[in-house]
Amino acid sequence: MTDEIRLNPPSTALLGPGGTGKTSALVTVLEAGYNLRMIATEHSSPNRVIQELHRRKLSPKLLDKFEWQFVSPSPTSWDSLKESARIVNTMSLEDISKMRSGIAKSDGTQWIKLLNACSSFKSDKNGTLFGDATEWGDDTMFVIDGLSGVSDMSRNLSVGLKPNPSPGEWGVMQGNILTLVKKLAHDCKCYFTLIAHVEREQDPITGLNNITFSTLGAKLAPKLPPLFTNVVAAQREKATFTWSTALTGMDLKAGDLPIQDGLPPSFAPILASYQLRKQTATPDPEPTEGQKVLAAPIS
Repeated sequence: MTDEIRLNPPSTALLGPGGTGKTSALVTVLEAGYNLRMIATEHSSPNRVIQELHRRKLSPKLLDKFEWQFVSPSPTSWDSLKESARIVNTMSLEDISKMRSGIAKSDGTQWIKLLNACSSFKSDKNGTLFGDATEWGDDTMFVIDGLSGVSDMSRNLSVGLKPNPSPGEWGVMQGNILTLVKKLAHDCKCYFTLIAHVEREQDPITGLNNITFSTLGAKLAPKLPPLFTNVVAAQREKATFTWSTALTGMDLKAGDLPIQDGLPPSFAPILASYQLRKQTATPDPEPTEGQKVLAAPIS
């Protein structure tokens, strides 16, 4: 028997409108002493973590554990934008929908850069190469901030600037995202967190309108919550930020947290819950011969 049983750390989806403190809450990972590595699809994401660290008057040395890589979701050239405008102006939507080559797909290589960033993460801060994110240990949290940028990259890869994708093209775009999230949520040996905005969609199974992941199409969003250990809603009431795992009308999961409103916006309970689980699952080591002799009763 090995000294330690393999348990993968939990994966977390943090959902909420803009301005609810989703990215800022990541500073609690640093505060707990863990490494934080982020793929940012918005330039402002790393700044929010650093700003929150200074706002809380935490030690600047904590930033030694924070690394990020920016992957722009849409580096479209001016020529591509002009070509797209010309096509939209001169062709009917029906004819555009039949275009198999998409529009300006040559600018849609950011999805490939995103995959490269996951498989061979290189810090923008100092150029350090950290390798495959799925191979990092449980002293690290890997974050993608956020799903909206990932969705844009998948769309640009599949159809470019085409305004009305066909049903088959929608399926390809959604499949790209689902496969990536499955890979990270299932294979990461570190903590994995996906930050996402929300929108109201009709559940194709129940027919009810739910607040869920903001991504490409109504059929993809219901497939994402089952992939995560925790699905948490970030909220703000005036200047008070909280998390919830109990909101009605949202497909939330409280794997490492209580089912409750008004939770502190902190990853610390999630980190602690896994460490306790790991400690419980790790068997006591077999005593050595010397320990057996010492423990034997004296006759």
